Amino acid sequence: MRKKNKRPHIAFIGLRGIPSVIGGLERLTENIAPLLVKEGYCVTVYGRGEYTKGVRQYKGVSQINIPTPGSKHLETVTYSLLATLHATKADADIVHYYGTTPGIFSWIPRLAGKKTEVSFHGYEWKRPDWSPPIRAILRLLEPIAVYAPTAIYADSLAQKKYVQNKYKRNATYLPNFTLPPKKPVTGILKKHGLKPKSYVLYVGRITPTKGIETLIEASQSLPDSTPLVIAGSAIKRDDYLNKLKKNASKNTVFTGYIPPEELPELYENALLLVLPSLTAEGLPTSVIEAMYYGTCPLVSEVEGNTEAIGDCGITFKAANARDLSEKITSILTNKKKAQKIGEKAKKRARTEYSVENALKEFIKTHT
Repeated sequence: MRKKNKRPHIAFIGLRGIPSVIGGLERLTENIAPLLVKEGYCVTVYGRGEYTKGVRQYKGVSQINIPTPGSKHLETVTYSLLATLHATKADADIVHYYGTTPGIFSWIPRLAGKKTEVSFHGYEWKRPDWSPPIRAILRLLEPIAVYAPTAIYADSLAQKKYVQNKYKRNATYLPNFTLPPKKPVTGILKKHGLKPKSYVLYVGRITPTKGIETLIEASQSLPDSTPLVIAGSAIKRDDYLNKLKKNASKNTVFTGYIPPEELPELYENALLLVLPSLTAEGLPTSVIEAMYYGTCPLVSEVEGNTEAIGDCGITFKAANARDLSEKITSILTNKKKAQKIGEKAKKRARTEYSVENALKEFIKTHT
């Protein structure tokens, strides 16, 4: 039995797991969940067995590892349902779903008397990762994820507006944030033969929706002295990764997954952080992190990307390799411009997207 006046027990469903699992939501949860524990919350994360490596406890956070099928098409739905059934019988007061696909099951714990929440992190039915039939199904199911839970959250103002306009429901704005590691590790530049402020950087999952093919095409015109660094892994998308490697120029570096403690050095020394998303994002974690370290962001003109940078970055037309190439080239001829934008971006990230603000807002809505 929990003592009276103690903060509620929150269960998170919709991520692969923690710690050190690829993905923006995973990074956010890895950072904020231990802080919530320090504030008196009991926190449970439902991870997916094949990613969590059996970790059951992390800095006071409990993790329940749900077995998942090998198919990427069935993984999310199967995991979300099994996690929901477990959370419904467990003692969590609040069940928080990341994303509308897991959120379609939010009615189950709500029927059992629990408070349920669904947070928007982009529009899953827009992502080219899925076939047209699957995207159509996801779009049809979205209203369930909006109307079934007790509350809706959005990590961008654009998504908050979308929920209000389309579904006439209020969505609480809870933006993403960045939290630097306490003990950053150096050596990543030396390992890959990179020089400070000489390379263009992409950080994130290797999936079609991120538009990495556009970036690789644009990088063909870069001089050999300006490498393109692609930091991230392709989860169950080896064929796609091999295609990217085949089309990449010789000065492209694929680092694979980079642990959080190694990212600061990579961010700080990049000339540009590029996020070439093909479709709307939530509030992209990699962009906010790069801004935090004073790196100029260059992003495609899609919802979420443009909101994150405000007037502290550069944009290009989505899926337009020529426009992207021209924007990169213009920075190569004027690196001081990138430095000036980066300093402005740092101030924005450390005020608008601070962990202190995020924690304060979360506690305000979860008392």
